[in-house]
Amino acid sequence: MDSRTGKKIRFGRLVDPASQRGVVVAYSHGVLLGPFPGGRTRSEIKQKLGHLKDADGIVLGPGVVSIYEDAFIGRDRPTLIVHADWENWDRPHMRPSRGAAQTIVDVELAAASGVDALMSYMFIGHDDTQLERLEIERNARLAQLCDKHGLVLIVEPRSVHELTDRKLAFSKETVSLYCRMAAELGADIIKCLWPGSEEVLAEAVNACPVPIFLAGGPAEGGHLSTFKLARTAVEAGCGGLIFGRRSFENEVIPQVIQGLKDIVQRDVTPEDAMKRFA
Repeated sequence: MDSRTGKKIRFGRLVDPASQRGVVVAYSHGVLLGPFPGGRTRSEIKQKLGHLKDADGIVLGPGVVSIYEDAFIGRDRPTLIVHADWENWDRPHMRPSRGAAQTIVDVELAAASGVDALMSYMFIGHDDTQLERLEIERNARLAQLCDKHGLVLIVEPRSVHELTDRKLAFSKETVSLYCRMAAELGADIIKCLWPGSEEVLAEAVNACPVPIFLAGGPAEGGHLSTFKLARTAVEAGCGGLIFGRRSFENEVIPQVIQGLKDIVQRDVTPEDAMKRFA
């Protein structure tokens, strides 16, 4: 009996035993953005968490876990994933000229709190090599602590060029580089932004020794668009999804979650998944 067993058990809660794929909802936007659509008030968050109960996992900020802990207590409830970082790259206003990230959790306390996984960011491509060194050091240390305490580590690697040179930031060379780098540092799952094509995503999946889960991005194009993106992730070889706004920014959350699970875990087509809305 050791921490490796704990990590294996926790990983098994995140994925369907038959398909070995998982559907996770990112619901920790408040750490980065403050009040956000679909999560502005305590009552709204509590209601949304109730609707998200069929997801395999839900990501929350560390400071609100004790407020909403009942959403994770009991059989057939989602696994608890905690947002382990703060970063300032994604703020729509007050965006700095140089971004920064910081680990904001105590890993030992997270393990004692019943957390199954932590999620961190890793930004590469800094002109200042000291900043990149700190990012690598921070994530490597977090991976070691997760190994020590038996937690799953999800890393979302990113390019600092997203706002200045998207062609470079989402090229197959860059995406494959940062996904593989995060895995080599000790990530158990990679959360990957949509790079714009299935080819680039598949290239990263094939070059990565741990599962890649596709991030959903903005809630655009309606339910069929969301389901088609999920299907593309499956066809590219992804191990699952980490969808946020595409899942909770609507009034039919349970149907969306079940539709995503149909596609990811049961290989249903997007068109058949849409039948849940008939």
